[in-house]
Amino acid sequence: MHNYHRVFKVLAVFIFLIFLWLIITVSTFSFSAKNIELGKFLDEDINFVVSLNTEKAIKTTLIDLLYKSELSENELAYFDTDKKQTSIQNKGIAINKELIYFYDVENNATIQGFICHINDEKAFNRIKIDDKKLIKNTNGKQGILIILNKNADSANVKHAESVVRKAMQTTPNQFSYNNEKPVLNVRFKGNEHTYANNVSVNLEVKDDKIIINGSGTKNHNLLNLINEHHVFSHENERKHLHIQAGKIPNSLYKYFTIILEDLNLDLPQIIAQQLDLYGFSIENISGSTTFLPKIDWLLKFETPLNLKERMKAIESQNDRIEIIDSSSFKIGSIQYYCQQISEDEIYIGVTKNPKLEKHISTSLPFIKGDPAVTLNIEGEGLIAQIVNVMPPVKNSKDFLEKIEHFEIKIVDQGEDKLGIEGEIKLYEDQLISTELLLLALKFAG
Repeated sequence: MHNYHRVFKVLAVFIFLIFLWLIITVSTFSFSAKNIELGKFLDEDINFVVSLNTEKAIKTTLIDLLYKSELSENELAYFDTDKKQTSIQNKGIAINKELIYFYDVENNATIQGFICHINDEKAFNRIKIDDKKLIKNTNGKQGILIILNKNADSANVKHAESVVRKAMQTTPNQFSYNNEKPVLNVRFKGNEHTYANNVSVNLEVKDDKIIINGSGTKNHNLLNLINEHHVFSHENERKHLHIQAGKIPNSLYKYFTIILEDLNLDLPQIIAQQLDLYGFSIENISGSTTFLPKIDWLLKFETPLNLKERMKAIESQNDRIEIIDSSSFKIGSIQYYCQQISEDEIYIGVTKNPKLEKHISTSLPFIKGDPAVTLNIEGEGLIAQIVNVMPPVKNSKDFLEKIEHFEIKIVDQGEDKLGIEGEIKLYEDQLISTELLLLALKFAG
């Protein structure tokens, strides 16, 4: 009987794949060649805009799923209609056309929302989200929806209403929205607190890769030339995620300030850094749950810093930190080593004697290595065990462990120009579109 059940399950999946093949055939002829470019409905001053070429994403995923993928029986089970709800409430949104997400801040008024093509105006107008205030409008063919908190103040509401009103008063020209457009485009206006401004980044999905290409303009206040600084010189054999950054923007530095104040540390502004992340440990320290990073961290400051004096201050003011000697301390079970590298550079990390070398260069940001270490969570307590078996954590880590190569970097293109390049590549015989679809299905239940 079990064998019959397995046969019926495989047959159901086979029928499902035939259905997908029909979708591809029909969609090839039914997708409109001319569409309205949704981005034209938004002012150029909108801070952050993500445009999804849904047509291309659907076709790429379905073709990969039908003709290229070799799913295991466990993976096929995620398409089992007995386990999933197959009916999706109609929201009036045309899922086979461009979809835009945007985020904007104006005079501390923050909004986020979507612009989409619609195929049912009445259904779109009926959209509701519990505990949220929605401001939306439609011209009959396109719609805009902004999501606010239920108790949003008048400034946020006023900003949202202004964006919605301007959007639906716009009449952009038609254009050919076809497979030459990237699967995903991200536009970021930036400000004085960001490394780059006027950023535009394209993401393409091809077989086992996500390819990233983009451009922007320099923020010289953050990407300043450093006469001399140290970098890690060794090829790290441990699984890690390597991060390099220049001066920390004020928008991020406030979060560092919270951590440093908790440790009773008053440090100068960071202007360059390199970090190797190996994972985290969850520990109970003085009755509170604490996430401890396992890192090697090189820091260069704006002004000189005396490490010995700061260590003495920590010892006298913080009972959660155990000072071992002048060059090491412990928090919980994790021992950190520290060194004064130069008058304005220090090292803190879990490696006792890291190998360093001097560089004269601009610290352009980049990130590369193994992203799965961000979910490498250790600990002997119950909380650590629970976190590791939670479906969002386990499923995300399973996906990240399939990544063979991960690198995103900013490159200097001369004068005021910056380039953005990157690649996320899976191990051989893995398809990025199929793996992302499986991940989404796992999150859906």
